Amino acid sequence: MLSSTHSKTAVVLFVKDEAFDLPSWIAWHISYNFDSLIIYDDGSSDLTVDVINAASKYYDVRLQAVPYKLHFQHRQEAVYMDAAQRLRDEFDWVLFIDADEYLYLPNHSNIHDFLQSFPKDVGGIAFNWRCYGDGKNVLRPGVIVPEQFEYHSMPDLFENNTVKSLVKIKQMHPVYHDPHRFTVDGNIVNPLGEDVKWHAEHHRIAHAPDWSNGAILHYVIRSAEHYMDKVKRRSDIRNVIGIDYFSWWNHNERHAPIPKKRLGQLNKIIYTIQHQISLDRLSKAQQCPFIYRESSVKYTPYSLITFWDTELCTDNLYGNLVHRKNEDETANNKDTENVLLFLPNDLNYPAYLVTTKQDSFIYLSGERYISSCLSFKASLHGNRVTLRSYTRAILVTCINDEIGENIYKIKLSADWENDWEMLTLQPLSEEMASDNRVNHIRKIMQEAAYVDNIKLFRNEDDLVADIFSARLAALSGKERNIYCVKNDIDGFPWLSNSDNLSF
Repeated sequence: MLSSTHSKTAVVLFVKDEAFDLPSWIAWHISYNFDSLIIYDDGSSDLTVDVINAASKYYDVRLQAVPYKLHFQHRQEAVYMDAAQRLRDEFDWVLFIDADEYLYLPNHSNIHDFLQSFPKDVGGIAFNWRCYGDGKNVLRPGVIVPEQFEYHSMPDLFENNTVKSLVKIKQMHPVYHDPHRFTVDGNIVNPLGEDVKWHAEHHRIAHAPDWSNGAILHYVIRSAEHYMDKVKRRSDIRNVIGIDYFSWWNHNERHAPIPKKRLGQLNKIIYTIQHQISLDRLSKAQQCPFIYRESSVKYTPYSLITFWDTELCTDNLYGNLVHRKNEDETANNKDTENVLLFLPNDLNYPAYLVTTKQDSFIYLSGERYISSCLSFKASLHGNRVTLRSYTRAILVTCINDEIGENIYKIKLSADWENDWEMLTLQPLSEEMASDNRVNHIRKIMQEAAYVDNIKLFRNEDDLVADIFSARLAALSGKERNIYCVKNDIDGFPWLSNSDNLSF
């Protein structure tokens, strides 16, 4: 007999120094409707705790302290045993995973529907790893991890025999073997409901995995840059294994992109977390005195037309930056929203892409943040412009890849300026140019040429904080650090503390 009641579910995470990728991890598991995320921070020195606190203002994300132990493995054991005791009276099912692991249910939209298919005598579900390689990324790519890494290993890679466990927490024994498999009352099955055949090694199954109904997407290698950060905090890797660890895990044999609908659900959640951090930083900066400096920088708004004679916009469903056929060719544009480029008269200052609709945002594939305002280094070529990301030092590229009816893909992609990167500046109609919101945006941007001037604007709408963080993204690492110290604010997880990449 199948259970018909709604089970209360949680994910337990043991984490250190994952501020950059943690919004993606949080968003992914919230999108699967887990009731709570219980995050134990292992003394992070970056902004991991800020990300957790920002998420906790909107979702049931709980920060827990890690019991002190000398070695990493002993701290992880202490965390899992603490969680087992702490959560057993509140939750029915608990998943134990790491920050580089994402539970994937290809045939279910949420964890509760998935669990409905298992009989009551099941005490645990063992999900196999599906190990991903670096995707040929030397530096960290964009903010959504499952979108940026599309190539994984073949099933016969022995490491894919490793499992992670979702268990009925009330039936879990207070015995720790390793972070992969636990002793529970009841059967342990795979995502298909079949009894698990175990390997002699405790945490592996005895055969190649079947990922058809569920897997743990294991992004153990997320660029060479990520690997170097990892070895700095893991003595067991740098002192024992070294660079062989990277080579061993770096498999990119099979192309398996995650469906766009699943990825799109993450955008709003990530924006909510990052926007809250921007709000917190601006609110604190506004408490510091400043000297007003009159700005001579003027901004002019434009629509943008691509090489394909399409117009830049966002899709209304997920906020993705896309390009569509012009309105005179396509009568029905209800599925998209206009975006405008605000171009400065002095190109030493940033250009901004902004949504025209309040309470909306832009996700540019490959960018490191999601916002209602993105900043770029603009280059003019007559009446055409190219836009280069400050965080990635690569160009906005408009691709002739239809992803919806008359809607085409845009991403950060190119190093060099070619036709697909050229955007024609189209002046606004007189009516739109005099729109109150457009003029409000223009005024904030003109004052923000001198960053401190943005303190003049209270947080009357979401845009002020987003322009603030976009303006800081355009500073050099040194300038940004000086500003943050002077205003007694921490940095932003998606912005590097070092100088921006050279163009």
